[in-house]
Formats: sequence, structure tokens, C-alpha cells
Amino acid sequence: MLRILLTVGCLLSVQGSLADCDDEAERAQREGRIDESLAILNSCLAEGPGTVARSYVLIGIAHYEQDNQAAAIANFTRAIETIPTYSVAWIDRGLSKALDRNYDGAIADFDRAIELQSGHMKAWYFRGYTRARMGDHRSAIADYTKALSLAHDDLALTWIHYKRGRAHLALGDIEDAVADFDAAIRIDPGFTRAYYARATVLEKNDDFDGALADYTRVIQLEPGDPDAWYKRGTIYKRKRIDHLAIRDYDHALEIDPHMTKAYASRSIVYMVPILPVLFIVMLG
Repeated sequence: MLRILLTVGCLLSVQGSLADCDDEAERAQREGRIDESLAILNSCLAEGPGTVARSYVLIGIAHYEQDNQAAAIANFTRAIETIPTYSVAWIDRGLSKALDRNYDGAIADFDRAIELQSGHMKAWYFRGYTRARMGDHRSAIADYTKALSLAHDDLALTWIHYKRGRAHLALGDIEDAVADFDAAIRIDPGFTRAYYARATVLEKNDDFDGALADYTRVIQLEPGDPDAWYKRGTIYKRKRIDHLAIRDYDHALEIDPHMTKAYASRSIVYMVPILPVLFIVMLG
């Protein structure tokens, strides 16, 4: 989600200047040709200030996608120095700072972006994301709520509900968390993270049937996910439906033969029926 929100729709026209080379570089980035994109972008820097600033942002995004946050920050900074009112550059630099654990610097950048363009959804979303990483979940919820009011596409709405649900969960607000996970699933019925999160909450509240249904849905959507099989097996184990628990642990191990927790859980299920017999034998 961080990559999508950063790159999709964020490269706004600056002072009306959009160079063909920038567009070509952006296409190369979307297609994963990062080195080629960087080469194209470096050739764009001889253009006017609007195109230069946009090129620096694109270069920063290329470094961001390579997880080189220091280089990303340096290029976003160059964009800001070229055009100080370029709100997208402030947002992108803030995100890279957050990923680099410079949370105070990130918040300052998002604050500035909001001052420049208060209706920019991504500034509120990423400030919420940063505050959640800082452990300030109440402030994160406020930012996510504002971001929801500004979001228009289903992708953003789904992720914001999910992230706000996680923040509610961190505060122990179970009903609000489940409501957000429900909302994310209504918008995107294929969003497996929300099923996982909701299943975890339901399991902790002993709603095993609800958790079972959510893990089953994840398996339907992603049958190659060993963790989904393992977690559903654990629910069956807690419901004492041992043969189904063993079946799911077997599936998990077929996908990931190195999943030690599945071996351990399966061995416990195998052991349970013979424990009373062992106890009688020990008593003589």
C-alpha cells in the first residue's frame, strides 16, 4: 500500500511543465526498469524548474522502491529546494523519513504538506501511518479518519479502513476495529489482510466459528498461503476437531516443509488421544 499510495496519482504537474522524458521514466518505473528510469530522469534535469522538481521526485521514488531511503530523501529535498511549495515532494520525503525511523522529521514534513494543500489525502494517511509507528494510535485514528473523508478510490478506502482498524485494535477498541475490518472487506472482498486481522480478534474473543470462516476465506483466495492453513488448523484444534486440524497442518507443511510450528502443533494433536492411556499405564 505504501508503494501504491506514493506512486499512483502523486506526480502532479508543477507549474504546468510535464516533460516527455519524465513520462517515459515513470512508465519504466511502473514496469520495474528502475535503472533505466534513473538514466532517463538524469537526462531530464536540464529542463525548467517544474520539470526538474518532478524529475527529482521520480528519482526519489526510484530510490524509495529500492529501499534506499537516504538517496530518496536527498532527491525529494532537491525537489523541495527547487519548488518549496511542491506538496507531493514534502509527502514523499516524509514517508521516506518515517521508513528511516526519523519520525519527528516525517511528521514535520506531513504538517508542511497539509499547510500547503489541506485536501491532500496522502498527507493525512501517511501522517497517521507515522503516528501509529510512533505508538500514538489515537492521533493516527484522527488522521486516518480525515484521510477517509478525502479518499475517493476503493483501493485507498480499503487500506485506510484496515489501518484505522489496526490502530483501534492497538487501543483495545475491539468493536471499532472489527467495524473497520468489516468495512475494508465490504469494499474489497478479496482483501486478505482484513480477514486475517478480523479472524485474530474473533479468535481472541472465542468466536471460533467466525475465525474459522475468515481463515477459510483466506484459503479460498490464497490457497498457497501456509500460514492460513496453519491458523485454521489451530482453530480446529481448539474446537477439538482433530482430524481437520491434522489435515490443515498437513497442507501447511506441504506448502512450507520448514514450518516448525506446524510440526509442533500437529504432534500435540496426535498426542492428545493417547495421553489418558499413558496416564493409566503410569499408574500401573
